[in-house]
Amino acid sequence: RAGGRPRRRPGAAGAGAGPIARAGAGRGPASRRAGPDAIASAWLRETAAMFDAAAASNALDAPVAAAIDALAGALRARRAVLVCGNGGSAADAMHIVGELVGRFRRERPGLKAIALGVDPAVNSAWSNDYGYESALARQVEALGEAGGVAWGLSTSGDSENIVRALRRARGIGMTALAMTGAGGGRLAGVADILIAPPVRDTPRVQEFHVCLYHRILEEAERRLAENAPS
Repeated sequence: RAGGRPRRRPGAAGAGAGPIARAGAGRGPASRRAGPDAIASAWLRETAAMFDAAAASNALDAPVAAAIDALAGALRARRAVLVCGNGGSAADAMHIVGELVGRFRRERPGLKAIALGVDPAVNSAWSNDYGYESALARQVEALGEAGGVAWGLSTSGDSENIVRALRRARGIGMTALAMTGAGGGRLAGVADILIAPPVRDTPRVQEFHVCLYHRILEEAERRLAENAPS
């Protein structure tokens, strides 16, 4: 289930997701019926409508602001930021860490960020003996520290290994930040900060995630640069 893709349940696709999820799920008539001359533009119009509807609700402002505060605070204190996901969300986790260790928009020192689950020897050793579901939690236990941030991405919010990783992070005094789809799934009950765009279709959730984590990284980096010693 790449990126935490949920198993389909009868009637679950739009349940509780509201008009944004139904209009922007990537299955609408505009993109499906578009001819070859409009195959990209119809999709982009549908995407723009989805983002516009989410922006109009202002529902994502508070959790994104909280994520920026937590990330900037941890990085300023040189506390670990651990990022994890499955499938496409694992690629997003590496993307986030690449921007932090390297740079996003500004020239500045490298930041203390680690993508979990990227070492095949560690993953296979633990998973072979104890199971895949606890492999990320074990890495949080090894690399995490109080005052840091554990950032988990799961489009369904129900990925067992991400749930366990964030639960372990909270147990050692880290801030648990989750990015999911509508409703938050099981991660809604684990995360200190939940960013749950109002869509359920996996590719559309991932599009929201990229847009929002770029905003988080940009603002956190700006704050760190402004507070850096001259």
